[in-house]
Parts: sequence; C-alpha cells; structure tokens
Amino acid sequence: MLTDRQSIFLCIIAIVGFVVFGILNMLDHIYIAIPIIVIFMIIIINLFVTKRDPEVEEEQDIIKQEDNL
Repeated sequence: MLTDRQSIFLCIIAIVGFVVFGILNMLDHIYIAIPIIVIFMIIIINLFVTKRDPEVEEEQDIIKQEDNL
C-alpha cells in the first residue's frame, strides 16, 4: 500500500499535527482532529496490510548471489 518513505512522511505529519494543535489547544475542533486521526489510522492499517514474504526476498537474494558467481 504505502512505501516506507511515505509512511515516515505521514508519521511526521501526524506527530507535528498533534504537537502543534495540542499546544494551541485546538484538538477539540472536529475539522482539525478528523484529518489527524485519519492519517494516524492510515499508518496503523498500513502496518497490518503490508506483510512482506521473507521467503520471496530470500529467494531473490539467493538468485542474485548465484548470478554474481
């Protein structure tokens, strides 16, 4: 779903949003809280949806090593 770089970028946006709007005491406004919560939920869903198969990656590494020989 999302790449590692995109996930990190969304994490930064969520953290900055929580901190800035928390300091300004504006998290009780629904139009500010909903986008931050949606970004947070996208990050959490991405953790469970993207499961990499280690066997496929290991096979690719073995093929690359054999090609180099």
